[in-house]
Amino acid sequence: MKIAINTLSIVPGKMGGTETFLVNLVNNLFRFDKKNKFLLLVSRNNKKIFVSTSGNVEYLKFNFDNNSRVERVFFEQFILPQALKKRKVDILVAPGNIGLACCPCKLLLIVHDLIYFVYPKSYSFAKRFYLQNLVRYSCKKADRIITVSQNTKNDIIKYFNINSDKIDVIYEGVDYDKFSRVTKEEAQGFIKNKYGIQDYVYSPTSLYLHKNNDFLIKSFAKLKKDKKISLKLVITGFDPQNKKKMLRNIISKCGMKDKIFFFEEVPSSHLPYFYRGAKITVYLSSYEGFGLPILEAMTSGCPVLSSDRSSLPEVVGEAGVLVDPFNIEEVSDKMYELLTDKNFREECIAKGLVRAKEFSWENTVKNMIKTYEKL
Repeated sequence: MKIAINTLSIVPGKMGGTETFLVNLVNNLFRFDKKNKFLLLVSRNNKKIFVSTSGNVEYLKFNFDNNSRVERVFFEQFILPQALKKRKVDILVAPGNIGLACCPCKLLLIVHDLIYFVYPKSYSFAKRFYLQNLVRYSCKKADRIITVSQNTKNDIIKYFNINSDKIDVIYEGVDYDKFSRVTKEEAQGFIKNKYGIQDYVYSPTSLYLHKNNDFLIKSFAKLKKDKKISLKLVITGFDPQNKKKMLRNIISKCGMKDKIFFFEEVPSSHLPYFYRGAKITVYLSSYEGFGLPILEAMTSGCPVLSSDRSSLPEVVGEAGVLVDPFNIEEVSDKMYELLTDKNFREECIAKGLVRAKEFSWENTVKNMIKTYEKL
């Protein structure tokens, strides 16, 4: 078969876990699937992040900058169908939640989450209208749907009334080599020299409202005041909704001005050091399609405290601590327990390392191959 993969929705450095997912999926598909031929659809500015020397991969580069959503949608809906037809593509993999209105081949849609339904007020009316309607239409038009958690599958069925037999749950993988190679001493030295921080709690999260950074800050402030610990809090991630000013006001009111640090532009190569150097990783998001940072932390040998909402319990299993992300007292108490109970910490670290190995990219790709062979 000839399989086209549409990467046009990925803007380098702006998509967080979605970009990580697609880069790893593509690289591992090319590595493990030598039977089929692939056509990788890229734009002028994202081709650089999809590099392959595999002989069964052909690139089709569209000469536009996909920072423009309008321009990208125009290319996808009006130019791409003709290109697919001309190249006799059998399957189009659409990993950005949206397919084609007129697809000349089988459509395999990947849906990561439905946050614009769960938290609609986080989006402008125009963007919400665009996403809700096009994703609904795409799910109904798709020949088959892949999603990355049972929770998102349930959401698709709930909001779109899609037959469950049409949807395959395929969990994401984690780059085990990347996140397991750094020693604790190396990580602590790197973070101290590069960022001037040591002895910290880590939260790898963007500043979207549903990430609950306000509750994280208040929980950390309570921990500091009640238990008199000397740790700092480090948050890394972009700020797409301009929430940093609001969060800084909370920090100031809590008296934590020199105890909490934001780092927006953190290279991917630095993340293993942040995880490995941290005392614990805390992830309080109330909605995630999957929750890759939890896996990355566990692979790095860092104990995890996670929200008990949406897909996150599917990832954590029994390898970490689950909390109500809106319960400041519970979050504070569980952070303290994970920080101070040595046996409990070591148990969580050991379970996390075992749990993370269940989420390999090889398994992800093998399940993906099974799905498109059904079409």
